[in-house]
Amino acid sequence: MNREMSATYPPDVYIRNVYPPIQDLEPRVKYVVIIFVLCFIVGICGNSSVLTIIRGIVLVRKARYPRRHMDNAILYVAALCVVDFLMSLSLPPAILDSIIGFWMFGTAIC
Repeated sequence: MNREMSATYPPDVYIRNVYPPIQDLEPRVKYVVIIFVLCFIVGICGNSSVLTIIRGIVLVRKARYPRRHMDNAILYVAALCVVDFLMSLSLPPAILDSIIGFWMFGTAIC
């Protein structure tokens, strides 16, 4: 080691979070990333639009028939949309994991 370099860096300096460089993507990984991105876009847009439509239906029914209860089918579809929307939010970390080749978000998010 050079004396000039050892003078500028103290001996107790540690290098952390050094990630390997991003490699060229294999065609298989590109297809997976494209499918994940399409699923994310369709999942977020589709579920939010269905939830908006369900909200409109519920508000109209409450205005017309104030004493009626909500239909079980509408409640079931709304619950499915919420769960699918939340699952769609897990796709961006999976996309990054496919692109860079390692999980960079730590154990808690995993």
